[in-house]
Amino acid sequence: MTLVTMGGMTPPMGVTMFAACSILKCPFEDYVRECMPFVVTIVLEGAILTFLPYAVMWLPNLGFDALPAPDGKDAPHLSGADAD
Repeated sequence: MTLVTMGGMTPPMGVTMFAACSILKCPFEDYVRECMPFVVTIVLEGAILTFLPYAVMWLPNLGFDALPAPDGKDAPHLSGADAD
């Protein structure tokens, strides 16, 4: 969803950009200049989501009590069958 937002804000397919500029009657250049901090923030957020999965998943892992080790040995078994 984050990258879809950035796609709507930036040219060439920026539907949100064109709609906002036509409603506000502002030039595209002003809009692009003013939205650059938001675009940079969205790119950084996308990088964090992509390259730091443990930073992203710490809250769901706390809620579901599943903190797998990086090697996967402590991962929970999702088969539903207990090995007794």
